[in-house]
Amino acid sequence: MNRTRFLKMVLATAIVVSVMALLLQLNYASAQSGPSTGKLEGTVADAHSHKHLAGAKVTWSRPGSQSAVQGATDALGRFSFAIPITGGVTQNTISLSVQANAYQPLKETAVVHTAGITQVKVALLAEPSSKIGTVSGTVKNARSGKQLQVYAPGHSHSSGRCRLRRRADMDRRPGVVCRNARTRR
Repeated sequence: MNRTRFLKMVLATAIVVSVMALLLQLNYASAQSGPSTGKLEGTVADAHSHKHLAGAKVTWSRPGSQSAVQGATDALGRFSFAIPITGGVTQNTISLSVQANAYQPLKETAVVHTAGITQVKVALLAEPSSKIGTVSGTVKNARSGKQLQVYAPGHSHSSGRCRLRRRADMDRRPGVVCRNARTRR
């Protein structure tokens, strides 16, 4: 074997070994630094009627963390998050917080696994009516500044069928429309 051919083989072998070592190092580094993910899916419903709650605020965070990720339930009360699994482990425990209008908030924990789907069913209890507040104040026409009369359904009008006029109607005739169920006026 001549010397030139021998040097070419040694050089080719060195290049192949170097490329393989670089690929192994890149694969190891990405496995160590890049978080894998798990999925958290669930539903939010009324604890008594089992009706799905649309628009409920769902927040997850890591215990002891100041940052949180927030979402909302869809029309069927469903939510879904992709959760990065950190710390070089195959699962993370997260804190879950759920809030909906007129319901008691709920906090719980869930364990999310790498490449897995964790299912959570949340049942919220309705807030007692004694804790649901009232709204009071003055309603004014934005253009004219005139105060508008507002009737609360079931309180100031016997029919209980009151609604605010559309914005376009308020410019022509400010006020609130209360429809009488019998006369439709």
